[in-house]
Amino acid sequence: MDGIVENPINVLPSGNLALALPRTLIRMHHDEKWHVDKRIDCHDLFICLTGAAHYLLDEEPYTIAEGQALFVPAGTRYRGRHAGRGLYTGPAQHFDLKLFNEVDLFSLISVKPLVTFSRWKEIRPLVEFYMAVSPEETNSLQQHYLFLTLLLEFINEAFIGWKGGNSLPWHVASTAIKISDDILDRDHVERVLDRVPYSRDYFIRVFRQFIGYTPARFQQYRRIERAKDFLNTGRSVKDTASLLGYADPYYFSRLFKRYTGIAPRRATRE
Repeated sequence: MDGIVENPINVLPSGNLALALPRTLIRMHHDEKWHVDKRIDCHDLFICLTGAAHYLLDEEPYTIAEGQALFVPAGTRYRGRHAGRGLYTGPAQHFDLKLFNEVDLFSLISVKPLVTFSRWKEIRPLVEFYMAVSPEETNSLQQHYLFLTLLLEFINEAFIGWKGGNSLPWHVASTAIKISDDILDRDHVERVLDRVPYSRDYFIRVFRQFIGYTPARFQQYRRIERAKDFLNTGRSVKDTASLLGYADPYYFSRLFKRYTGIAPRRATRE
């Protein structure tokens, strides 16, 4: 089982990854006087267009140069200084990347912090375009998807394996994906768990540790996520409850509020 090393970029359905950009793009344009010393609550990705810089990530040294990307995990203290090779330029973007809107993808996988893009000839124009079109004071939809493309390229290059010997986190993610394939049939969860090569009780505990829900509660959570989509397209609370297999719309309403913090009527499109 420990030989399972599937790259998440190749196996995770696109709709299950959610990218958030906590702040606008930082356009790096640093000379020899530049230095930085900080710690942030979200992840950070630096991509070098020109020049070079030395960084310490929690005292681990890295030097980034043209065509490379450096990943700084959330909570890491990082110190940087100019490396004396002309202007150090490129984008720096704070971000969060979550699986199923719940789980930090980087809590499940191991990656190399520093990578050289093997397709830099193709990636560089995309980086330059990303910097050119990103607004100064806000984040745009175009910026969001351009950065996601760059981030996935980084993960593709940097991926080492699934944490915990590869097998267990992979089976957690794989099980969550399979549960998401059928959110209406309650017996579906049992059938999925029957195929997991671990003790049932042990795996449920680990699943909850990574995902935040037991498998059964996770299926229910995914139903509520689907309910948001139905309500946002103008469906009534009663119709949404019926489509998702809830015979009692009042029970559905209480459940929706428990998971989201708001009543379903507030989620309907005006």
